[in-house]
Amino acid sequence: MKVIGSREKLLIVGGGHVALELYKFAKLLNLYVVIFEDREEFGNRERFPEADEIVLGDIVTNLKNYPIDDRCFIVIVTRGHEYDEAALREVITRDAKYIGMIGSKNKVNYIFSNLKKKATKKP
Repeated sequence: MKVIGSREKLLIVGGGHVALELYKFAKLLNLYVVIFEDREEFGNRERFPEADEIVLGDIVTNLKNYPIDDRCFIVIVTRGHEYDEAALREVITRDAKYIGMIGSKNKVNYIFSNLKKKATKKP
């Protein structure tokens, strides 16, 4: 059942060049677009004038506090693997419809390996 007036959301984690192109495409598709960025020079209205929301500040904290549901698509495109891994760790157990991350094969393997190690460690 679809709720009248609800739009699917694209949560773009990062504000760099890949995020900018993804944002432009998402707006063409009439998605509700949210940008998560910790650097003001990359997370602002000049760069993303038609973003529905720009959430500036600590990315992990902001993702933790953001209402993520089955209408949310999340794409992680931060400036480095440590930021990508922290963002992925925060959203991986949430109810998002889709979670994606861009990266080289080595980067993805490295992050997945780290996540698996942390998941199998006993408290």
